[in-house]
Amino acid sequence: MQELMSRCTRATSLRIDFDDVETSTMSETAALKLVTPECAGRLRELEIPYVSSDNLLLLTQLPALRCLALHGTNRSEPLPDSEQWRSPTALPFHLTSLKVTDRVPSSVYRGIASTSLASLLHLTISPELLVNEQAFLPKLTSLTSLEIDLDMGRVDASIFNAINLRTSVRTLRLYNDMLQRPDILLGLSQNLVFLELESMEYDSMTIYKLVTSALHPNLRMLSLSMKEWSRLERAVVEEASYKGY
Repeated sequence: MQELMSRCTRATSLRIDFDDVETSTMSETAALKLVTPECAGRLRELEIPYVSSDNLLLLTQLPALRCLALHGTNRSEPLPDSEQWRSPTALPFHLTSLKVTDRVPSSVYRGIASTSLASLLHLTISPELLVNEQAFLPKLTSLTSLEIDLDMGRVDASIFNAINLRTSVRTLRLYNDMLQRPDILLGLSQNLVFLELESMEYDSMTIYKLVTSALHPNLRMLSLSMKEWSRLERAVVEEASYKGY
């Protein structure tokens, strides 16, 4: 595989995906073994399935990296103490996009994001990591897009309070949850321009209030599914959206 990578003289993106836990040990070292020195200098996008010492070492060799996705530690092993995992202090890149899902230690998230405080535009993060590290979010001064998979952890007002700490966010994507309190959507930042609710359950009255409320004057686009609503519910929300309340 390394020889194959060396032949890909124009490759700028690498994605490694190992779903089978029997191959997890291989995936923890594969990225470091696959990325040749020639490839490392031009790699702009990297997605790796596990946080490991080898994968973290690889990050020190990628000066052109702009988009990084980390999917946590090996699921077959206990979650390590966050403070036992520290990302390298000298990272040579400035990211514009970062994805950190469940089982990514807080210390790794902080270490990587710290190199891109002024450059990071898009962040995909698990609910628990968002809440546990909410004090770090305001430091991402250029962040305009936030994406959260609510299926990864608890869903309560603390998540939405954390979201509102970064008032520069204009695009928010939430998915995979049945909101127990849909009304908490009404407390989202008034600076939102685009809101996407994917694979979620919510009542039509909450959405009606969301699009007609004076608390969200900048909201220009709302993406959601109305397949479970009655024809009347759809008509009311669509009319309110069309009138631009």
